[in-house]
Amino acid sequence: MPALSAGDLSAWLGAVNSYCSQRPELNGVSFDPSLNWNATRASTVDGGVTFSGTGAQTLPSVSFAPTSGQEMPDERFAWADEQQKVEILITPAEEHPGRVETVYIVWSRPTSSVIWARYEEDGITGVSCKNGITTFTNAVYAELTSGGTTLTLNGELTNPEP
Repeated sequence: MPALSAGDLSAWLGAVNSYCSQRPELNGVSFDPSLNWNATRASTVDGGVTFSGTGAQTLPSVSFAPTSGQEMPDERFAWADEQQKVEILITPAEEHPGRVETVYIVWSRPTSSVIWARYEEDGITGVSCKNGITTFTNAVYAELTSGGTTLTLNGELTNPEP
């Protein structure tokens, strides 16, 4: 996510916190927007993801090919397809090695962003993070913004290195 400055990241995390506080199913999900953000150089990543579901029709492409990625604070991983302006952010489940508890997919349109997400404390079914690879297998995400669409992800991404 090289396009995000410290201020942009804090604002984005603040908006996500506000949204999560209004949704009972996201109770307890929060991010610290005052985190000491030390951007690192983006690492080379491989892999790809395909999108399906009602939200896939709104995206510029049903294929996600990361052009960059980075490990963020608290061992979160982020990948960006800078050409399509789509980002995927995951948080591995601390208590459940190999599982992922939070996934965000963000499409930064010129007018506004569209966000899909899912949170499962014990790990999201269909998502694993093992041996340097994050795998998505029929993992479904609901849109957090007003469209009410869903995205299903399938594919693998190499995890960015610190």
